Amino acid sequence: MTRGATAVLISHRFSSVRHADNIVVLADGRVIEQGGHDQLLAANGRYADLFRLQAERFAEDEAESESVDVADLAGDSVTDDEAAQPAAVR
Repeated sequence: MTRGATAVLISHRFSSVRHADNIVVLADGRVIEQGGHDQLLAANGRYADLFRLQAERFAEDEAESESVDVADLAGDSVTDDEAAQPAAVR
């Protein structure tokens, strides 16, 4: 983001802060954790909990956006159970 300078980034998106040299986690106006991304994950504290939660939700959103309705592609009405089976079984 910046080289040879100090930048303060306030974000709720972990993808924005994970490459920072120093991450400060605040709760109720107080510093509760501080360190690099890998260090905070290894500490298994609040940062790690929130990072994993956000990563799981991102993965779920990605999976939903990539799913394709087989009936839309085929132009016919295929049930979800039928779509899950190989074509030779139908």
